[in-house]
Amino acid sequence: MNDKRKNLAIVFFLNIFFSILELVGGIFTNSIYILSDSFNDFVDSVSVGLAYFFEKKSLKKADKKYTLGYKRYSVLGALITSVVLLIGLGFMLYSAVVRLLYPEEVESSGIFWLSVFGLLVYGIVFFKMKRKKDFNSRAINLHMLEDLFGWAIALIGSLFMQIFEFDFLDSVLSICVTSFIIFGVIKNIFDIFSIFLEKIPKNFDINGYLEELNKLEINSLKEVKVWSLDGESSVSIIKIEVKKINKKYLEKLRADILDITKAYNIESYTLEIIKV
Repeated sequence: MNDKRKNLAIVFFLNIFFSILELVGGIFTNSIYILSDSFNDFVDSVSVGLAYFFEKKSLKKADKKYTLGYKRYSVLGALITSVVLLIGLGFMLYSAVVRLLYPEEVESSGIFWLSVFGLLVYGIVFFKMKRKKDFNSRAINLHMLEDLFGWAIALIGSLFMQIFEFDFLDSVLSICVTSFIIFGVIKNIFDIFSIFLEKIPKNFDINGYLEELNKLEINSLKEVKVWSLDGESSVSIIKIEVKKINKKYLEKLRADILDITKAYNIESYTLEIIKV
């Protein structure tokens, strides 16, 4: 968790730095792509700051107000981050379309050197963070992926603009990259909503889980519920019926269920045993 928050802090200051750099560079090169990305990086900084706050909040232990803990605050931060990013991308897409309809001359050599620098810095940060799989990190990774792809395509586009004087490529590239990232953000938002709606965790083998539980020495499996608090840790409720109740039998039954829940990466479970 400390490593995750450290990464969020790095991304926050990185985006602040690049938003200022791109503002100056965008004015100098007259590039709508660079200018709109400057705004987008500023929006990123705000959303990453929120993500840092919610990630810290999610570390609080359970109390009388939140008996299940604060883990879902991390998912809330990811949702806000994704929505803010989507708004920024919408502005970026609109600006690119307007410039495509009313093209202007662009200083392509300036875009080239900005792209080289951006690729280097964002490439290092992205590959440092991509191993994180939680929703907050996935949302931030989309920010990083957006910038990484953006600078890569801007680099290629600047070369084409210098060679063939295709200034309209500045807008075309902006539209393509933005559309690609919007698709990823929308997909991430749907995944986040599935957590809030307490859908079975993604990639959780519910049929295998039920099959393992049914192998136990019980009369019947009455009820099984599985959901996730934050997209990483799963929780389960198990209700079973048994014909006999004795200490040795119950100890073995609980041990077997514990082994199954651990095998399916369930962090905690509630077991209800009913005698028939």
